[in-house]
Formats: sequence, C-alpha cells, structure tokens
Amino acid sequence: MLWAADIVAETGRRSLVDAKSLLFRDALGVARQLKDAGQGAYALDEGRSFVNIARCRAFPQNVEFDATLTFASSDPGALARETAADGSAISLRLHHSLVKLPEPGYQARRHDPRVGCLAIAFADYTVPLDAPLEQRLIIRHRLQKADGRLAKSPPRKPIVYYLDPGTPQPVQDALLDGARWWGAAFEDAGFVDAFRVELLPEDADPMDVRYNVIQWVHRRTRGWSYGQSIVDPRTGEIIKGHVILGSLRVRQDRLIVEGLTAASTRQHRALCDCGGMAGGGPPVALAQFDPGLTPTDVSLARLRQLSAHEVGHTLGFAHNFAASTYGDRASVMDYPAPRVKIRDDRQLDLGDAYGKEIGIWDRFTVRYAYTEFPDPQAEAIGLKRMIDDASQQGLLYLSDADARPAGAAHPQANLWDNGSDAIVELRHLMEVRRISLRGLETDQPQADRPLADLEFSLVPIYLFHRYQLAATAKLVGGFHYRYTVGETVGPAVTPVPAAEQREAVDAMLATITPEELVISERLLERLPPKPYSGSQDGERFPRQTAMIFDPHAAAQVAADLALAELLQPQRAARLAAYPQPDWDLTAMLQQVVSAVWESPAPPDPRLAALREIVQGVLTDRLIALAGDSTAADSVRSAALDELRQVRSDLRRQLSLRRPSTRGGHLGATLDKIERFLTRPHATAREATSPTAPPGSPIGQ
Repeated sequence: MLWAADIVAETGRRSLVDAKSLLFRDALGVARQLKDAGQGAYALDEGRSFVNIARCRAFPQNVEFDATLTFASSDPGALARETAADGSAISLRLHHSLVKLPEPGYQARRHDPRVGCLAIAFADYTVPLDAPLEQRLIIRHRLQKADGRLAKSPPRKPIVYYLDPGTPQPVQDALLDGARWWGAAFEDAGFVDAFRVELLPEDADPMDVRYNVIQWVHRRTRGWSYGQSIVDPRTGEIIKGHVILGSLRVRQDRLIVEGLTAASTRQHRALCDCGGMAGGGPPVALAQFDPGLTPTDVSLARLRQLSAHEVGHTLGFAHNFAASTYGDRASVMDYPAPRVKIRDDRQLDLGDAYGKEIGIWDRFTVRYAYTEFPDPQAEAIGLKRMIDDASQQGLLYLSDADARPAGAAHPQANLWDNGSDAIVELRHLMEVRRISLRGLETDQPQADRPLADLEFSLVPIYLFHRYQLAATAKLVGGFHYRYTVGETVGPAVTPVPAAEQREAVDAMLATITPEELVISERLLERLPPKPYSGSQDGERFPRQTAMIFDPHAAAQVAADLALAELLQPQRAARLAAYPQPDWDLTAMLQQVVSAVWESPAPPDPRLAALREIVQGVLTDRLIALAGDSTAADSVRSAALDELRQVRSDLRRQLSLRRPSTRGGHLGATLDKIERFLTRPHATAREATSPTAPPGSPIGQ
C-alpha cells in the first residue's frame, strides 16, 4: 500500500479525493539520498511546495501528476551549494504516473542468461521442488503478425518511436537515422515495416504512454543518457519506451575528435590559406587528410550510435560489453571507442570512427525476443536453435556485472575498447596518442575561443588510452568464461595463459615511461591559465602549481591509471590463488617493481623527474595494497614483501652515495616505506590517488 486518503465527495460512480498528501511526500527519498551523499540534512518544506497544474494530465491509459517540492537545510553541502541557486532550499520536480495495465493477450517469454535481454524476476513458490524459485521473463514490446502463416508479415500494430521535435538540426536527423537502424533486425525476425521512428506530432504529449519517446534535454552536468521503459510487472510487457539524451554529452566526444584531428586540421588550414596546392588551384578539402570528416561529422556519427544504443534498451536489450572483441562491431549495445586508423602518411583516419548499423549480436537478440512461434513447443525448440547457432558463430554475451567492477576478470568484458587483441590495440592507441599530441603543439583554436581551451582537447588525448589500458589489465589475473545452461563441453572457466599476462603487464608499463608521460615544451608554452569567467569546470587536470598547468600532476594521473589497475586487490588475489608455472602474484609485482625502479635514470632532468613521479605512485599503491584490510592475506603479504625489497634496495643505493650528495627523492621514499612498515595502521592511508578529470567517456 503506497498511499491512502479520504474520499471528499461522491457522485454516482465518481469520487473526489484530495491528492495533496500523495504529491507532497518524499516518495523517492530525496532527503535520505542528500544526507547519504554528505550534502546536509534536508527536510520537505510543504509551505514552499506546490502542484504544477499545467503538467497534470489525463490520457486514455494514464494519469499524470506533477509537483514541485522544496527541501530545506540549514547546513547544505558543497555540491548542493554549487548546483542549486541557493543550497539551503533545493526545489525538485517530482512526477507521479498512474498507468493502466495492458489488456490480456500478451505471451510472456522466459529469459535465458546466454541472451542479452533485460528481464523482470520474481519468486514463484508453487513450482515443483526440482525447479528454481526465481522466475525470469524478458521485457519486450507486444508485437504480433497480422498473418501468422507468413514467414514475413506486417504487424497488427507496429512499434513506433517519436523523436522530440525540439531537437535541433543536424542532431535531429542523426538521432532519427540511428534509431531506425533497428528496423533491419525486425525484418530478420519476420516482421515487415514493424519498427518506425517519426517526429512527435504537434498535438501529442510525451507523457502519454501511448507514445514511445526519444527526448533531447539540456543539463549542466555531463551525465549519462538513458533508455528505460514502463513495464507490466506481471508479464514483462513494455508499455512505453522512453529515451533521454543529454546535449552536453556529445560535446565531450567532440573534444576527443578535435584533439585527434588537430594535426590534419592544421595542415588543411595552411593549404587553404595559401590558395591550395603549389601552382594555384582550388583549396584542398579536409578529405585529403581525414576522409572528408570534420569534428562535427564524427560527433554526429557518435550520436547515431548513441540513439540506437538507448533505443535498444527500451526494446528490451542489455549491454553486451564483449561485442567489441568479435565480428565487426557486433552490437550497438556495447560502449564504442572511436576507431582511429593511422595512414601511411602518418595522418589519422576517422572515416570509420563509429558504426553505421546494428550488429550481428543485435539481430540475434531481436530474433530471440520478437520472433513469433505457433505454439509453446515450437517456441522452445526455435529459441534453443537460435542460441545454439549464436554459440557456434562465437557470439559471446557479457554485461555490466562482468565489465564494470574494478576487479572484473573477463578480458573481453570492457567499456570503450576496440579489437580482439587488447594488447595490440593498446600499442596502437599509444601511437595515435603520440601523433595527436604532436598535432596539438601547433593547433590553432577557433577565433572566438581562448588559447587556454586547448587543455580541454589535451585532457582526452593525453588519457586517450585509458580504457584500452583497463581492457589490457583484465588479461592480468584474467579468466575466460561464458554463461552456460545445461551440459557443457570442456572447462567452464580458463585462466589467461601466463605468457599473455606477462605481455599485458609489459604493454601497460610501456605507457608510463618518462618518454610517454612527458609533455613537450612546445605544447606547455601554449597552455596559459584559464581566463577569469566566474565559472568552474572539471575538465582540466589537477594542479599543485596554482593557475599554471601542472605537467607533473598530469603524469601522476596517467601513471596511476596503469598502476592502480595492476595492483587492484581482487586482480592480485586471483594471481595468488591461481598460480601458473613461473607466474603468480609475486612474479607480477617483481615485474612491475623492476620496470619502475631499475630502469636507468634519464639524463634529461624533466624525464628524470617523471621517473621519480612514477616511482612515488608505485610506492603509494604498494602501501595502499599492503594496508588494505579488505584484501586477501596473501595479497597483503606479497605487497609487504615487495615494500621490504624496495626498502633494502633504497638503503643500498643511499649507502653508495657520497656524503655530500643529498638523498632527495630516494630518502623521502625510504622514509615513507619505513613509516608504513613501522606503524602500518597509522600510515596506510597516507597514499592518496590523484583525481583524474571526471566524466565518461573521458574520465570516470
């Protein structure tokens, strides 16, 4: 029982109820969430809350109530003060929807863990004792053939999505194009013209549950895009799909593209300024250097993919984070990194940066979810055949639980990665990064933008490899597995071979050498402080140099990305628990420590300083791992052993120095290790990881 109220008056079958107590309540626990987030103790203030009558609507299948609620606090937190007009009073719109459940006639379909369909779950205590209590049904739209005798038939009622007509051009066309990709999959499932995407009619309201809506919204923060559905909790039938796409997000993708195309754009401008090629003639198009694409073109290609992705969620499909590792972009339900090619002339080619259609996995999931069968027996046989065929094609399904946790184990479950070989792709991206950083050295900002904005492009390029780095890390202590049902042939779980794990560690360590971390003097000269504007932003590197760009902080961030992955506690625990000949946790730690501490000191003082920064980050990470009370004992012991070995080596190095020579970095590091080994509980939390610029797909 969610709410109850008195009936104020009755006329025949009509009743009048005062709904104020329904609308003026903290139904979503906003006060609790703000308190848990450290933003202060808030309470609902009814005196500053009201019903938005204009947004209260009645439709044939749903009734909508809308209220503005104000939450007050005498001690607002920093984020609350920064975000709200006045942090002491936060006003939020809270919307209630009363939705009529669908008519009978929908046939539910059971969920299978090998297929990437979203599901509802419930416990059924009436099942036989040898059957599982938890029952799972996939969510999907109701779609039925007009003529079930035909292999391909028009539907009785098509699935239609409507795009917010306020979406600006050319974004509008891109979102329409991307969403319409799904039509081909429904053709494969036996339906003709069953999936359409149109502009929302002027007389329609997006709150009407009869309309599946793609909404374009503005917001200050970067945030995710969303594809969610209103679902019948009894059967899994989707009543309404609703996609929310944020306008700020694509601008972050554009920053990546601007950084990647800096060198090509520079050459393009130079040739245009001089009237084209030597000897006259028309200006040279960007196609000479980057197949005809501008940053806007690539950003729109990303929006097409994003539109297809979020619509896919509202059709009933989950993320498949393994899809980037087999086939050619096997699914739009993966998170795509831009595919960047290096041409023979060392120019970057973004002509194939993002996909242009749904993939083989998407076609399979649509067939599984929506194919119509004449009877339950035919359905069971047909669905099993589909799954068997997909398995024989090598289609693998791995979703959020396999990919997102810091200690995730499957090498193929990754966000924002590319390619079947993570190590090869990481090395490729490091070369892309080198080319792009050189391009930024002379790239010219737009006429109306300050030069300081160059840092916005530097951040995603300097960290361009970060997600492929995470993908490579999953080879270390990694295990291949797949979800199975019934009998299996061969082992269900197999570790990544030791040789491949060693190579992965080498590839990751290669990203944090001083030569890779250094930012050229030419580029540093082009990074002035941000002009005063009265606004804050989080898209820059942290600083310990006040307003001046801090190259050491940037290097510290990049070094920590690699070392935090390698010294992740659960990854380390797997290495300890599953040793292979000549390869275990101790061997991995020794490989890392040797590469960082035993490499020769560069003669260039800038590179030498970066080497010390990496050594400092590694020391902090080892201390954090050894002092982590949640880590396995074997992991903490191995980290302690390495710290003791580093301490011994530092003592030896310092003993060989002349009395007149200062220890500096070596002495400070030795002191830090000594303090931890002497008083681990008091000093374990000394290590603090640098804060990377936030916000996926650039940051976290």
